[in-house]
Amino acid sequence: MADPSRIREHLETELRRVEDRLRGEGKGQAPHEMSTVGEGTDITDFYDQAITSEAKEMAYETRSRLVKRVAQLRDALRRLQEGDYGMCEACGLPIPERRLVAMPEAALCVPCQERRERGLGVH
Repeated sequence: MADPSRIREHLETELRRVEDRLRGEGKGQAPHEMSTVGEGTDITDFYDQAITSEAKEMAYETRSRLVKRVAQLRDALRRLQEGDYGMCEACGLPIPERRLVAMPEAALCVPCQERRERGLGVH
């Protein structure tokens, strides 16, 4: 595995990048907060509201993914400090370095991640 100080630097750089992007996203609204179409609304207003609602929902989903990634990166930094970074949390085997370079926050090896996703019905 790579030098722990280089790994920490990589994780911290990625964390700052994601946090900066998160700050740039603004505050997305949850789908239940979006406006609804009332009576007497013409088709143009309906179309505009639909586009606005879709954009708000996409912004909310993007923000949710970024918040989750920040938590995962912070957890990876904690694992690095505790000496557990790079080990699969499910099977205990080393996570390949290529996976950690691509996804520095990875806590599972590919086979365990695939098993988890199948168990949750994710394809």
